[in-house]
Amino acid sequence: MVDIKSVARKRCSKCGETKELVAGFYRDGRKIDGRRSQCKACANASNAKWYTKNPEYHATKAAKEKENRNQINRRRRARYAKDPEARRERNRAWRSANLGQAAESSARYVRRHPDRIKARSAVAHAIAAGKLIAQSCQECGREPEIINGKQCIQAHHHKGYAEEFHLDVIWQCRQTCHRD
Repeated sequence: MVDIKSVARKRCSKCGETKELVAGFYRDGRKIDGRRSQCKACANASNAKWYTKNPEYHATKAAKEKENRNQINRRRRARYAKDPEARRERNRAWRSANLGQAAESSARYVRRHPDRIKARSAVAHAIAAGKLIAQSCQECGREPEIINGKQCIQAHHHKGYAEEFHLDVIWQCRQTCHRD
């Protein structure tokens, strides 16, 4: 059976071209057919023109969104700092209850960021082999933690994920300096 919307066509109100409904027009729940009256090309051109004429609106909106994200992140960090072990336990429980979703999320990260995975693996192998020694935090001076006789890797930022930068790291503690 063929979906009628996938083969339906519509005429653009701006350029007058007839295009496929689903592929040629953005969604709009207020319209009878569920699509905007302008085709995607015309809508994109109109939006680009509007943003060019109104750069202050876009800059103000972006600044507000960034501040909102920062406020949300500060609240989340404060909640986490109150009881980090409870948060870790909730995360563990969720992962146990949602194994498939947690595995897919991890797999998606690996697919999107293979360069980061390789860089982190290189650091972990270099530490295990004794070629790289975890340093104290370069911002606050906190010493690396020792757990079960092993030196734990502190959070570190790579100067780049290219292979020549894999072991060129900046040591930072996870709790405070890495977050700023």
